[in-house]
Amino acid sequence: MPSRYLCMKCHLGFETGWYHYHHSDGNAMAATLLVCSACGASFLLEHKYDGSPDELLAWGGPVTWVATEYEGLFRKAPGTPDLQGIASDHEFRPERNTEQPPRLQGLMDDLKLADFRCPYCDHLGSLAKEWDPRNHTCPRCNEEGIERVGSYIT
Repeated sequence: MPSRYLCMKCHLGFETGWYHYHHSDGNAMAATLLVCSACGASFLLEHKYDGSPDELLAWGGPVTWVATEYEGLFRKAPGTPDLQGIASDHEFRPERNTEQPPRLQGLMDDLKLADFRCPYCDHLGSLAKEWDPRNHTCPRCNEEGIERVGSYIT
C-alpha cells in the first residue's frame, strides 16, 4: 500500500510503498516506490517476474506537487518529466522469493538499497521504501513541513 507525502513549505511530493499492476507491462507486474531521503527524488523500482534485473525509473529528480480540484488530492506539477529509466547495473533484489502469482513480485524480498548512490544528489544509501512518520524534515528545503497526505490500495 503506497503512502503519499507532501512538504507544506516547498511542495515536494513523493510516494513510498509497494503496489501491483493489473496487467503485465515489460515483464513487470509490481513495483516499489522509493524516495531519496537526502534530496527528495522520487523513484519507481519495477519488479520483473521473468528473472531479469528489476528496473529503476524516475521522474527526473525531486518532484513538485500541486493541488487538484479535489480537496486533499495532489498531482505532479505541469512540466514534470515523464517516468524514465535510470541506467544502472545495481541488483536491487539479489535474493528473490518465488512469488505466485507474478503480481506479488518484490513484496517479500529485501531490497538492497544501502550501497546504491542516488543519481541526483550522489548520496550513498539514501533510497528508502518507507518514510519514517516521525520525520517531518523535508529533504529538499530542510524545513519541518513533510506530512502524510494519503495512501491507496492497488
